[in-house]
Order: sequence, then structure tokens, then C-alpha cells
Amino acid sequence: MKVLALNEFPLDLLFEIAACLDLADVLNFLSVCHSFRLLGDLRHFWKRALEQEQKHYPLACPLGTDLSQLDKSELESIARHTHRVEKNWDQEEFLIGPNTKEVSYSGFGIRDTVEILAIIPGTSLVLLHDGDPVFREDNEILFVVDFEAKIPVVVLRIKRITHHAHYDEPGRHLMAIYSEQDEASDSAIFIVSVTYGPDETTQIQQIFQQPLDNPCNSIFIHKIVVGYRIPTHFESENHNAGIYSINYGTKSSVKFCFTPNDDIKFAGFEFFVILGSSLAFAAVGRQGNHYTYGVYWCPIILLDPDDAQNPGHRIDLEDVDVDLVFQTVLDPTPPDHLTGARCMFHGMGHTLLSPLGLHALVEGQSSSSSSSVQDVYFVNIYFWPFRDSDPPFTFAQNALATAYLDGHIQFYAAAPSGMYMVVAMVQESRMYPPDGLGLFLLRYILDPPEIRVRRLLAPSHFFQDKYESIGIDERYGVIYLSHTDGKIFYIPYA
Repeated sequence: MKVLALNEFPLDLLFEIAACLDLADVLNFLSVCHSFRLLGDLRHFWKRALEQEQKHYPLACPLGTDLSQLDKSELESIARHTHRVEKNWDQEEFLIGPNTKEVSYSGFGIRDTVEILAIIPGTSLVLLHDGDPVFREDNEILFVVDFEAKIPVVVLRIKRITHHAHYDEPGRHLMAIYSEQDEASDSAIFIVSVTYGPDETTQIQQIFQQPLDNPCNSIFIHKIVVGYRIPTHFESENHNAGIYSINYGTKSSVKFCFTPNDDIKFAGFEFFVILGSSLAFAAVGRQGNHYTYGVYWCPIILLDPDDAQNPGHRIDLEDVDVDLVFQTVLDPTPPDHLTGARCMFHGMGHTLLSPLGLHALVEGQSSSSSSSVQDVYFVNIYFWPFRDSDPPFTFAQNALATAYLDGHIQFYAAAPSGMYMVVAMVQESRMYPPDGLGLFLLRYILDPPEIRVRRLLAPSHFFQDKYESIGIDERYGVIYLSHTDGKIFYIPYA
């Protein structure tokens, strides 16, 4: 039997071999020899490699991009950029890419201090909010910065923003806003639409408004449905909890009630997330020096009042079953080098429910019995992954990943997939620059559960204590920072 030399392998066989490799190995495979490199000239080779990668990681391409519509050069470019994002995790410390940009919005009637509300996935568009985070005003501004056009492209004036939620679809970003006013009868839910595209001018406009009689403490949006929950003490005498949803196309609505346990009834913080065909929501309560987390879900069909025959119709559902799919209690746990010190939670913590699972960043304070030793602040990072990708989204038993950071959280942002997070930390420590601000990238792994942490290395002028908020685009490997001098920075880490 003749033994084939490498350059004698038929392309169809090489193609099947490459299909078993991850993206990093595919790129290495192409560099073996000239015959292997010929695979890179085939459009369907890159398409198949990206289809495999897409099952595990966000691709460096616009949201909703259909790979079948892209040519060979576009597919190869996406593959190589996606690989660069992933390759960084092999390094102990990330280096910022050379193509850092900044946009100034001073002179457009916008105050210098703004908040990043959303990064529109796979684009150069950033949605920002001009409003004081403490003293909310009645006349606030939403605006979009386009890093390719180099100017704030569109501006929309709106009432004060109390809560917001987002939904992305190709060519359009939807933002649901709860605007709380001094008079409860003036409070309302708004929906803002940002439309964009390669051949269109980016536009931002309000497309829906619904007055509310009661305050709400959490909000969600999914396609043409916007929903919210009001605090339990505003509900009926039996303290049933209620979730309301509105089809903003037909103006039909649904209210459904359920009997909460104490974790929901007395929670200090609540939030929603849409997971496939379900609405999941979490409640975080604090009792003494302990946190209690509860995650609940119900089918999204219960909340979709698509009643085209009866516009404006309202449906009331009583005693709906809402399943508790996960519950846990956290005690403050000091890092290993502080074992033995008295430890307590500091603040309410930061919590996120994503398609991967439940994430928590809990700030702690460790005190020494010696008056000469200063208190130490730290952040424990927790991750409980989902075991199933379908309802009821059960959590893997005893599956918990943890990590640790030194200092206080200044601000943080999570990517929509839940796979990446960027955290800005402040602490007087030799591991940070002299002004005390450090950026860290977190990556969450499902199997086995793991949290990987990398410190971001950057020129010192990026680490001034003059930043207001942060955002992350996981598809292109970019961090956005809003600066108090009226600038937005674009910082590639891949």
C-alpha cells in the first residue's frame, strides 16, 4: 500500500479532517504545507469552520449575519479576527491593540458626564445617556456615537431614565425605558428604536409610550413585547406578585399574578432575562450578613398578548405557576490570604442572569483585630452555570466557579452572551497603576465551570480616575470607556 505524502492528500479528505478541528487548529492546519493551504481558497471551508465556532463563541460579525451570504474573503476575515479575540486568553495579561480611537461629543449640547447604555453588537455604534445618575432630571438625552463617522450621529430628548432593557435584531436596536416621575401618575414606559445599516442613515426615535399608575422595579423587552413588575407592596391585599406585558404593536396586554415566596417578596434587587422561549427572573435578598439568590422562570407565551382581533384587549391570569429553578445562600468568604480575619459583605453586590447562568460579583470587607491594620476590600466572583439549555433551565448540582479580585468595583459591563465581562477596579495597591484604576477581563466557561481573569495592560493615560462607565463588544474584542471630559474611548483588546 502506497503511503501518501502530505502534498498528495485529496482536498475532500483534508476538508473532513479540518472539520474536526477548532478554529485555532484550523489556522495552524493551513500552515502545514502548500497543499493544506489550498483549503483556504475554498469559501465553504471558512463557512464550515465558522459554523462550528459559532456553536461555542460569538463571531466577529454583525448581529444576525447569515454566513451563507458572505464571500470567501469576508468569511476568512471574520475567522481570523474571532481567533485573535480567543487567542488573547492564552496570555496572562492582555495588551491593548494599536487602533485605539476616541470621539468627543463636546459642543453638541451634551454634558461631559455620560453613561454607556448599550453597545450595538457587531457595529461601531454606542448608545449613551446624558443624565445625572443620582439627581435624575426631566429632560435627559439619548444619543448614538458612531466610531466610523467620528461624531454623535443622532440625539433624542427623553424624560428621566430609571430602568432600561434592550433587545437586538438585525438592523435595529430596541430599548425599553421606565421613566419614574415625582408624580406616580406621570410615570411611563417608553420604547426607543435605533435603526442602522450599511446603506442607511442611523436614526433614533421613540416608537411607543404607555403611562403607568404604579412604579416598577424591573423591566424587559422581547421582540414586540415589553413587560415589567411592580413592587409587591403595590399589589393586591394578599400580596400576590404581578408581571405585566404589553404588545406594543396591538396595544393588547397581559397581567398575571403568582404567589411569591419571601425571596421575591422582600428582595432588594430583581432583574429579568429572556432565555429562548422563556422569561427568567432572579431575586436577590439580604438577611443580615447573608445573600439569598432565587431564579424563577415561566413560558414567554404567557406574556405575549398578540390579540390582533381585539387591539387594546387586556387578559388577567391568576395564580400562574412560576417555578423556582435555583436557590442558594452566600456567606462572605475571604480570600485565602485573609483566612481568619473577620469578614462581611459590603453593599448589595452586582448580579447578572445570562444565557450561561447566574453571575454574581460580591464585594466584601475583611477587618483585622489589630487597630494598626487597615481593612481590606475584595470582590468574590461567583458563577452558577445552567445544566440545560431548554426550560426549565435547571442548574448543575454543586457546579460553582469562583474567582477573586482585590479592591472596589468602580463599574463593570457584561456582554449579552454572558461569556465576557469587563470590570474596572479601584484599590491602592502595587498591582495597579499609581492612580489606582485597573481593568480586568473575565471569561466564563461552562464545562467544566470556570472563571478566567486577565488584567488589561494599557498606556497610563487610560487609567485615570475620570471615567464614568464602561461597555464591551465581545464580537470584535473592544472595550468602550466614557470619560468625564466629554469623550468616548474605543479600546481594542484583540
